[in-house]
Amino acid sequence: MGCRQVQQLDAGRLWAAPRLWYARGRAQFAAAGGGLGLTIAHSCLGAVAPRPALSSFSPADTRLFVQASGPEPMTAKPPFKPPPLSDRGQQAVVDFARHALPALQARTPSRAVPVVWQHITVFADQQTGWHDEFPRHRSARTIPLGGGYTELLALPPVAEAVRGLWEEGQLPQPRYSDDAGRPITNLAFEQMLPQLAQLPLDAVYEYLDEFGTFTLDAGRLLAAFATVQGRHAVTHVDIRASAPLHGFDSALDAIALPDGVLIERMSGADKTSLWRDDYLVHAFTKLQFAECNFRLVFLQRRPKEHAHSSVDADPRFRDAVTALRLIKPGGVSAPATVLEEVPRPKIGGQSSGTAHRDRLAIRFFSGGTYRLEEPDVAPLGQVYGALRSMDGDPRMREFGVALRRFNLSYDRALGDDRIIDLTISLESSLLFGVREELKYRLALRGAALLRATARPLDAQGALLRLYDIRSGIVHNGQSLGEMKAKLFAGTLPHNYPFEVQHLVRSILGEYLRRLAAGGSLSSINEALDAQIVGGLAEAGVSGTPPEADAG
Repeated sequence: MGCRQVQQLDAGRLWAAPRLWYARGRAQFAAAGGGLGLTIAHSCLGAVAPRPALSSFSPADTRLFVQASGPEPMTAKPPFKPPPLSDRGQQAVVDFARHALPALQARTPSRAVPVVWQHITVFADQQTGWHDEFPRHRSARTIPLGGGYTELLALPPVAEAVRGLWEEGQLPQPRYSDDAGRPITNLAFEQMLPQLAQLPLDAVYEYLDEFGTFTLDAGRLLAAFATVQGRHAVTHVDIRASAPLHGFDSALDAIALPDGVLIERMSGADKTSLWRDDYLVHAFTKLQFAECNFRLVFLQRRPKEHAHSSVDADPRFRDAVTALRLIKPGGVSAPATVLEEVPRPKIGGQSSGTAHRDRLAIRFFSGGTYRLEEPDVAPLGQVYGALRSMDGDPRMREFGVALRRFNLSYDRALGDDRIIDLTISLESSLLFGVREELKYRLALRGAALLRATARPLDAQGALLRLYDIRSGIVHNGQSLGEMKAKLFAGTLPHNYPFEVQHLVRSILGEYLRRLAAGGSLSSINEALDAQIVGGLAEAGVSGTPPEADAG
């Protein structure tokens, strides 16, 4: 397998995935084991189909584009397709600007187009260094027009210019609705005038930003008007959702997951672009963000009015981080998601993002950097594909408690809290629907579940000790450091939560495999009970009470 390839899993055999147009990268990952005094083989979701051979891609092309198949989840407004601008229309544009330019200049103290400073943090490639730059750019939209907009529209030549453009079809039709969402039609021109005038006013702002003068140049003004019209004619935009990965490293450049998600190495320019959003300062310090060299990426074409909704990216990124955590240990987290238009607007342009503050704290006590290598590629894709295929499934709502508590264990500052979260994760899966004999059922079912990958007596003993340690924390108010050393079976107390995490990782991975095959928590646990009883029968253990057997 060449090192300049993106490895894509066999989507046709394992899951239904969108079509992918992608480039860049090497993709490889590596598996790691854990303690608790027992060896757990890594089975994940079974064997993976051979990956198709792919030709090499240029490392210079770093973008992935996803065109989702099937019906579009969000509808776009009717397209705006203006006819060629007539001589009358050109004159209307000029007449509007002839009055708008003096009105704007009168509200500018310097009588010149305002110039603003932009603070940009420029990050280095694959390093933790950065420096600050302060470029200047014109920003006519900072001129406080205020009540002057109403005064401008009250001028008869301005209103007539807007009317002429509207009648010629050069302006998009405004849309109004009542409180119940019903469309309002048959409005008079005067009622629509403030909204209709926005496009020619935007053209004046564009002219000022581009050329920096209040002196009217008809040719340049018409070019600015055409540019703004083109923006209004766009019904869809390409949106890139990015989630920087902290505590993550790899020798690889990229790996394509099902459902259009890419794990991609970030360049310094990528980091610089993302840091421009204030959203990241709620999730990272500047140094912590500089340490992020990879990100999750999802690109989608969306209707323009829904461009900055993160509803599509967030479940994918949540499942991607969960899949990473389920296949091996390591302190990977994705503290925030940022949405950007592609290509990104110029400085001062619109962007949006969402800070996920519930995923932050892992980076401070992760127990080591998460490293992905080639052997992890197939398990990662299978686990992620299983999670995505069950999104919205009622069975996943039941199993979701176990996954959520598993993920919360990464966010806890204290080992005691992590033990509680991990035990709840096991209880919500191994003891689903059970109200009695909790400790022994948990240990027996866990040992039966891991029978193919761990010695049953070792697994049972580890789970019984875990339950005792959890009880000491919850019922006796003890911390891990205050408990007897024999409970930890030779493990240091501060390492014990990470070993329990590995045990829970193996159990949840096996549950996920069986759920993806069509089972439910109830049916899986019933099968485990039958397996335990069957094992006792094979061992020759009688189900008859001793006193009856003696008679």
